[in-house]
Amino acid sequence: MFWARLVFLAAISGLATAQEPPLDVAKSEPPQAAPSTSQLTQWAQDLGDEDYSKRQFATIQLYNHQVAAIPVAVEALKEASGEKGERLLQFLSSIAADPYSSDGAIAFEAIRNATYPKTTTKAIRAQRIIDAISEEQRVTAIEKLDGLGLQIRGRSIQVISTRQTIPNAFVIDRNFLGDSQDLDCLRWITGVEFARLEGPAITREILKQVLTLPNLQRLQLVQTLLRKEDLEELNDAPDLELLELIYSPVGDEVADLLGELPITGEMYLFGTQLTILGQQKLRSKFEGSELMIARGGFLGVQCPPTSVIIDEVVPGGAAQLAELQSGDKILSINGVKVVVFEDLRKELANFADGEEVTIEFERRFQGITEKKVTLGRRPDTIRDR
Repeated sequence: MFWARLVFLAAISGLATAQEPPLDVAKSEPPQAAPSTSQLTQWAQDLGDEDYSKRQFATIQLYNHQVAAIPVAVEALKEASGEKGERLLQFLSSIAADPYSSDGAIAFEAIRNATYPKTTTKAIRAQRIIDAISEEQRVTAIEKLDGLGLQIRGRSIQVISTRQTIPNAFVIDRNFLGDSQDLDCLRWITGVEFARLEGPAITREILKQVLTLPNLQRLQLVQTLLRKEDLEELNDAPDLELLELIYSPVGDEVADLLGELPITGEMYLFGTQLTILGQQKLRSKFEGSELMIARGGFLGVQCPPTSVIIDEVVPGGAAQLAELQSGDKILSINGVKVVVFEDLRKELANFADGEEVTIEFERRFQGITEKKVTLGRRPDTIRDR
């Protein structure tokens, strides 16, 4: 498998040429005692020599002393070009094919650094190697996640009180039986912009791994037990368009932390323990486009953005238990008039689960009715598991 990877990477990067046959490293001399750094440096320099046999000999020696040669090759690649650069890329690509090893990670990073500036021949070939390794790892990672029951696919998910169809959603919930080490492959998964972490089994280490998703833009944390020290991992997150904390046990201690996160869009806190003072501190620091804070009382209705006519009653929600129906038009909450769905959402944000509110609504052919409704807790919001 190792040599198969080497031949594959050499072929796609254009390192094997018609003028020089590919080096048969498998037939090289067995490793001997580690040479000095100066000798390794000389061999790295000889990779660009005009003498073909000298180039071949130097290449074989670097492979024979691979571990010791890695730091020398990494340093030499920074300034190398032409034949020397090509051979150094080929040498490092064979090591970078296993990017999970410490040596492989060093080699992979060195090749990635060689992709700049983008206009050079060396950069173009380095990018081909990076693309090939990344694609191979992406395919392997998807297979691994699928074996853990973590399928990346479209799902119907409630996002900030609105049900949305999310393509390529990544969800970890109570059905996940693995641990954070099983998620070390997430850095290779491209195309995932939305992740949802749900349940008390979510740990700081799991959050840290999920934040390595290269294209992550929206993150939901639902009914986790993550505390302030755990959420500090968000400091190293990419710029997020959306962060939701739903029924989280955090309070005023996270106001400074959340207020300084790189959130470019919306932040939604639903059912946290922030007091009025904590909310004020967070609002004073938050620089995203919108901050919404709700105490966690859940009515369980879906309405169009421009009205308060119920489209759907969420199964198991307080509205269903109170026998509200699709088509009912909500007029007020505790005497406060509501006209559009945003009015309803903002008014309900003042109440926690278990608290009672008086809802005035109009039902076709039956007129206006008032009902006392005990708000509940937001149920599971993933329709398609």
